[in-house]
Amino acid sequence: MKRILTVVCAVALLAACAQQSAETRNAPRKHVMVHFTDSYLAPSIAHVLPGGSVGWVNYASEYDGTISFTSAVAANFTCKDLRPIFSKTGDGVASIPMTTGGMENVVTPCALKPGEYDYTINLFNRTDDQYNPTRTLSGKIVVGGGS
Repeated sequence: MKRILTVVCAVALLAACAQQSAETRNAPRKHVMVHFTDSYLAPSIAHVLPGGSVGWVNYASEYDGTISFTSAVAANFTCKDLRPIFSKTGDGVASIPMTTGGMENVVTPCALKPGEYDYTINLFNRTDDQYNPTRTLSGKIVVGGGS
């Protein structure tokens, strides 16, 4: 009986720790760094506190990359001018290119208003192809709470 009680307590403790770990991992932070490769990004949902920032680092082995937001998302930045890191494109804004290998990163130029915002990572082989990417990855920024 004592052994069963010990096992039950251990299982309950592990479950509580796992739940707390997941909550901590998804808790909003002031600054979140997103790492991406040729086919994966982590975290795919960046939970950010109001006034915080998101940064991206390119660990892709084959592709350079840019971060892009639609015009509707770009309108929710708290600053009016997103340059020099982001510039207008036909249907939104895109970051400066980040080369492979994690040596360069891009950070949001200012905070986003509270809400949920989708973005795209455009992966390409040559700078000439940045608006016609070879591959894309999709991510989300959640400002002010979890989803």
